[in-house]
Amino acid sequence: MKIRSGFVSNSSSSSFLLIGDPINLSDIKSFNDDYVAIGKDMYEGADLIYIDDYFKLTMLKESGYDFKAFKVDKSEFEPNIANILDMVDEDTWDLDCEQIEELLNKKFKSNCAYLYIDYCTTDEDFDEFCSQYGLELSREEIEKKTQIYLRELKLNRILDEKISKI
Repeated sequence: MKIRSGFVSNSSSSSFLLIGDPINLSDIKSFNDDYVAIGKDMYEGADLIYIDDYFKLTMLKESGYDFKAFKVDKSEFEPNIANILDMVDEDTWDLDCEQIEELLNKKFKSNCAYLYIDYCTTDEDFDEFCSQYGLELSREEIEKKTQIYLRELKLNRILDEKISKI
């Protein structure tokens, strides 16, 4: 499954359904799966950041912000919640995001997040990310930290292989 990047609406915010398992950023070791982080509320919705490379992962870790991260099973922009929950549209109009999440969790027996996201995210804008999350490192400094992180991953993988052979 691939997460669609970009937005399908001309409005300033879109609803977003996310089904997956919460995960700690420190547990992401590769990108064989899809990961997303939910950040601060920005303008008219939450900041949604696709974690699709080690540079972004390092940025998130270095920011010090407590991101809510997910390993994604399914995601959808502008979902029709009434259809998903087998309800009539009018019955969903007065539900808030928490109530919708509770119903989705029961239906899918999985962790769900239903939120509004702003079309203006920090996902692809390094300067905006630094501004929003108080990251005071340059792109080059993040790149250096990313390389250190990758070397650590490689060393740990080699050590694990050697230990498993003993």
